[in-house]
Amino acid sequence: MLKNEELFPEIELFGKKIKLKGFYCPTEERKICKFDCKDKAQVGLYINVNNICNADCKFCNIHNFQSANLFDLTKFEKVFKELVEKDVLNRIAITGGEPFLSFELVNQILDIIYKYTDSLIVTINTNATQINKIKELNHLDKILGVNISRHHYDDKLNDEIFSCKTATKEELIKISKAVPKNILRLKCNLVKGYIDNIEKMKKYLEFASDIGAYTVGFVILREENEFCVNNKVEIKDFGKDKDILHISSNYDKNYCQCNNYVYRSKDMKFIEVFDRYIKKKNEDYCFQLVYNNNELLDGFGKEKII
Repeated sequence: MLKNEELFPEIELFGKKIKLKGFYCPTEERKICKFDCKDKAQVGLYINVNNICNADCKFCNIHNFQSANLFDLTKFEKVFKELVEKDVLNRIAITGGEPFLSFELVNQILDIIYKYTDSLIVTINTNATQINKIKELNHLDKILGVNISRHHYDDKLNDEIFSCKTATKEELIKISKAVPKNILRLKCNLVKGYIDNIEKMKKYLEFASDIGAYTVGFVILREENEFCVNNKVEIKDFGKDKDILHISSNYDKNYCQCNNYVYRSKDMKFIEVFDRYIKKKNEDYCFQLVYNNNELLDGFGKEKII
């Protein structure tokens, strides 16, 4: 039996003790695998650039909330420097709102990140309504991925979901050729009436292959609001399809489950695919830090650290 302090090691950040996730996400639902002694508990950092968006997706928690953060770069640098010095981070996601609506700020944040480290996985989330700005990102050659929220392979239906004009397939192909290979990644919410069955998911993967995006994530809606509850889709047999190779499944106790696959497209390209099911319950340990409104939190909607 593993001891609680082995599973949830504590660190001190800015005078507060934080209980971290100290175990791998196991491949068996009820099994827990403690980090090896050579490893240490580390977490991701979500940097929320703003709470504004030019889209109006009904499943999003920004849907009825538009607010520009007054981002204090001096305070962020101080916080980030300590997190790097304490070696507590393993990845960073720059998110929003829509980060590219605060594009200069995004580049300033990237400058701070790479001032102190170039060993962390860094990704940026965007709805790609300002797709050409990807080429203008600082340190583009060091960024692992630009995660594009794209919820349908059909341009018009994708616009309908976002309630605004989004990047077309041709625009995505063009930008894919202009940026480092494999930097574009797609994330697709499974929504009733849109991408809601295996055949549509496979068409979406063919779309990804066409534009040169070889990592695709399908995400099951969290029950954030009534729309999500009524339009949530769960695809349980995706890995049983003859064109899909199931690689692994990973479980984080009561919080989430991820399944990993490989898909071979019709033009013989291989695409990494994952689907993610985030359950409603939040855990009482920290597996991600969030910097939002000039505050460092021990998770989304959780307690303030500084």
